[in-house]
Amino acid sequence: MKIYTSTNGEMCYTTFKSFRERNLFMKRKGILIALAVACTLSMAGCQGGPDGWEENAAHSSGDKFFYVEEGHGDDAQPDNISINVGSSNYAEDDYMTFKDAILSQLMMQVQGSDAQVNGEGTYTDSGDVLLIYTITETGCTTKQYYIVGDYEYCLVHLTVYSGDDTEGIKAAETMVNSFQWAD
Repeated sequence: MKIYTSTNGEMCYTTFKSFRERNLFMKRKGILIALAVACTLSMAGCQGGPDGWEENAAHSSGDKFFYVEEGHGDDAQPDNISINVGSSNYAEDDYMTFKDAILSQLMMQVQGSDAQVNGEGTYTDSGDVLLIYTITETGCTTKQYYIVGDYEYCLVHLTVYSGDDTEGIKAAETMVNSFQWAD
């Protein structure tokens, strides 16, 4: 199993023995992500993981990982969590401008629908700025957790179709609070 990685700006593929090994550490653009999903090994950056969630390999790629509650991978619309890293135009200390840009984009996306957008800001357990947006619409609730870095971010994106977001929020927040930027 391979994922696309970048070390010092040089693109290459990295091979892992299993999904678990790949999930523990994903490198992209020099960033180390501790996904900590179903983690049972005691490794640096791994703080444990949400019980009851598994990777949905059919929807995951080298850049984005999808997780569903165990036993729901074949559902038409399972509650799910995706995780990806991206670049931004904003320095880490300019998170208010980044916040406004995300909110503006979300408001444009929900325009003309019954969706409501709410936002809040806090910090991860590691002290990183965390922007949280909740989009509520008929039949679906989405929570987007943006961990802000310097001209980069990690997005943990929870989508709930079942109506009960308790387990999804718990799993997403475990992922958010286990995240570590590479040194």
